[in-house]
Amino acid sequence: MPPGDEYNKGSYWRVYGSALRWSTPDGRTGTFPITAMISWRGEWYVVHLGPIR
Repeated sequence: MPPGDEYNKGSYWRVYGSALRWSTPDGRTGTFPITAMISWRGEWYVVHLGPIR
């Protein structure tokens, strides 16, 4: 996102529609949806787990 969009002062990367997959040592697995994530200064942040209003 360029500076100034969505009230941000700096630019950042954004992705929609990701999923987190997990597993436990005893073999259980699962996934849950991540609606939106952003990357800023080399770190990724989950910003929405549900619908975006």
